[in-house]
Amino acid sequence: ENGAAKVLISGSGNSRPSVTFEQVVTQQKDEAIEDLVHRAALVGLARIDPYITALNLMRRHEFDKDFADVLGLIEFTKGQLPPTQNNPDRSLLENLQGIVALFGGDPAIAHAWFQQAVDSSPDNVIALLNLAFADLQIDHYQPAVDRMRDLVTLHRPADPVVLCTAYATWAAARLGGHDINGADELMALATEADPGSAMAYNLWSDVK
Repeated sequence: ENGAAKVLISGSGNSRPSVTFEQVVTQQKDEAIEDLVHRAALVGLARIDPYITALNLMRRHEFDKDFADVLGLIEFTKGQLPPTQNNPDRSLLENLQGIVALFGGDPAIAHAWFQQAVDSSPDNVIALLNLAFADLQIDHYQPAVDRMRDLVTLHRPADPVVLCTAYATWAAARLGGHDINGADELMALATEADPGSAMAYNLWSDVK
């Protein structure tokens, strides 16, 4: 149309299959057809499953640190979510915002996003682990200890990788507080939880 190609995308999303969408993506100036098709595919994927699309874009830009498209997609998607206090979908997106902040070298902002993700969904264990990791980045060792102790003792994860990560994060917090013996004991539990974790053995060697 008027010398420019257009792509019509229509379908329905994963989270709400009954809700259909239709969107036209127009070729930009000097944009190759291949680039237009790629961009249209991303637009369609973002409408079908925005979280997976944002995660994919974040990993694609892990090295060049150009997260503009990721953050734009996250903000747009969050704007479509209901403003309920407990919202697991919003929590997933806020957790990604925290990771982007870590990539950007801003642990304080990352900490705030991880806290928001936990507030949006207290059952989001990954956000809780990331929050404790962010605690370590800003030298808040005791809060990290408290979070991981409560996680392991009150809501013990069944997944061995998650349990190992919880113990390792707890140990790192102990190490930050100069409790080397406590960190050593926790790393023994971490390797017991997931004997195949190279990360755990690497951290345990640091403790030793």
